[in-house]
Amino acid sequence: MKKSSICIPIFSVFLATLTNYTIAEDSLSNNTLADIEQIVVTGTYAPVAKSLLASTITVIDRQQIEQLQKSSLLDVLRTVPGLFIAQEGGAGGISNVSLRGAESNFTVVLVDGVQVNNPTDTRGGAFDFNSLALASIERIEIVRGAQSAIYGSDALAGVINVITRSGTETTEQTLVAELGERDFHRLAYSASGSTARSGYALTVQQKDSGEQIKGSSFKSREVSGRWNTRLSNSASLDLALRYGDSEGGAYPEQSGGPNLAQANDLDAREATDVTANIKLFQQINSDWLSILGVSVYSRDDQVLSPGIAPYGSVPPNFADNEYRFTRTSWLNSVTISPSLSVNAGVDYKSEHGDSTGYVNFFGMEFPADFSLDRDMLGVFVDTHYQHESGVNLDVGFRHDDSDNFASEDTWRVGLNAPLSRQWRLYANWGEAYKLPSFFALASPLAGNPDLKPETAASWDVGAQWLLSSTVSVDLSVFHYEYEDLVDFDPATFSTVNRSSIETAGFELLARWQILDILDISANTTYVDIDSSEPVTLTGRPQWKSGLNVSWAISQDLNAGLNAQWVDTTLGTSLYTGSTEVTELDDYLRVDANVRWQINPAIKLTLALDNLFDEDYQEAVGFPSPGRALRFSTVLQF
Repeated sequence: MKKSSICIPIFSVFLATLTNYTIAEDSLSNNTLADIEQIVVTGTYAPVAKSLLASTITVIDRQQIEQLQKSSLLDVLRTVPGLFIAQEGGAGGISNVSLRGAESNFTVVLVDGVQVNNPTDTRGGAFDFNSLALASIERIEIVRGAQSAIYGSDALAGVINVITRSGTETTEQTLVAELGERDFHRLAYSASGSTARSGYALTVQQKDSGEQIKGSSFKSREVSGRWNTRLSNSASLDLALRYGDSEGGAYPEQSGGPNLAQANDLDAREATDVTANIKLFQQINSDWLSILGVSVYSRDDQVLSPGIAPYGSVPPNFADNEYRFTRTSWLNSVTISPSLSVNAGVDYKSEHGDSTGYVNFFGMEFPADFSLDRDMLGVFVDTHYQHESGVNLDVGFRHDDSDNFASEDTWRVGLNAPLSRQWRLYANWGEAYKLPSFFALASPLAGNPDLKPETAASWDVGAQWLLSSTVSVDLSVFHYEYEDLVDFDPATFSTVNRSSIETAGFELLARWQILDILDISANTTYVDIDSSEPVTLTGRPQWKSGLNVSWAISQDLNAGLNAQWVDTTLGTSLYTGSTEVTELDDYLRVDANVRWQINPAIKLTLALDNLFDEDYQEAVGFPSPGRALRFSTVLQF
């Protein structure tokens, strides 16, 4: 028996010990669980207490990010129940984030409310989380379930919203310098503060991931900032800006990686991202808030690949993609009575994508250029009713019109019922759709302009059990049904709608806080996938479990330990010239760190990634990064 196979029984024993205690929230705060009331902005039109929502939500705040001491945002997301991460080629390679077993492009990704999915790439709109700087992140909110009734197209499985730092009451400056083995280094500076009428925050980060595995390289730079100001007693303005660029390389996807590839030629990637979001808040009267918003996203990326040698199963290729969109929205939040509120409005999105490139078949370059424009108009209404008993009911509806596609109507219904001070039940049902990506529609080599939108319907039923102010247990049972999934048909060499998939399972989270000294949380996720077609779904294990321990050794010395066990998964490769399906072993990875606050201005951190040097693969032929030491100094002034 491999050592990782003991994780499930150990986790079961751990849960059994918790039946004498119990939960509230996901945050690793030093406050007792009963004192925490998190406010979330994702999955809802108006900020609301997390305990009032009917969706399954995870919130990772700044304190938890610092306690985890991970080297990247992807590694932070690995700790989230229901999220499965697979990365080919280290930081410089392709990364896939699957929410509850869904495709990686079935999740809407937001940065400060701006959607950053890119429909021009070959993955149909999946997002590369490596490009986001940890230093700029204030919190991350993950909402599960079909969410098109709020977000329109793409939110089939859920939403991940990355929220950057905002202004603080006092002036704060932080400088972080971090060094690690195999040439890892990171430098970050952040500043925040406020004046009588305004608040501001600025973060700058430069990071080089080094060569954690053979052939992998990734360098990134980011500047982000937020500014808000009070224009009058009834009006305010909020502005969020971000610029990021990156460059990297790795063995091509499915090439067999450093272990099996027939050649050592590497992919080369470059990308530039710009996001901007401006919102004008106007309090019309005590019961009516109007918000006018404009968001912009721009992405340029270039990928030069040598293909997979020597058999030509994937020929050399190049793509230079440009994607732009502008979204204008008008939201009105109206309180009709103490128990009933309504959010209603309209948004308009205009997007444009260009791709210039080629595919080299046997020494001849065939052009792969395409260009596409698309406009979408959405009208929505969402109601929230709270009975005097504390029961909350949410009903939402959205109507979308898009170029060249039939209109889409999507609904969502949510119920949240506190049964007592210790028990809370919640349930939700929702619909979603995803318009075909620009690549799937317009690629001259494999595109199909007759594709239909992919659709989804999902439900969740959950319970939260608060045994005391220090112990809690959360259980969520879910089911998704996806229809008209877009797939590549080798017989016609084009994309087609053909398969349907059902996913079902549960997520279990338990937390135990012992005084202000020890904070222990554990989670496990089970996902069963049933497909109408004999397809190979890679990077999606049935089981995943995690354990996180935060220990306040003294007032100035803290330690953390994070363990993630991932069940066996399937991987595919083409290094032999044909598709090879391989079962990848389960694994247990443990990370640890120690943090020492020398004085109010200086903090030192020692982090050890992959503590036991676990040898595992998330993709065929791509070894895991071995044990690596990182050291950081934080100066606060």
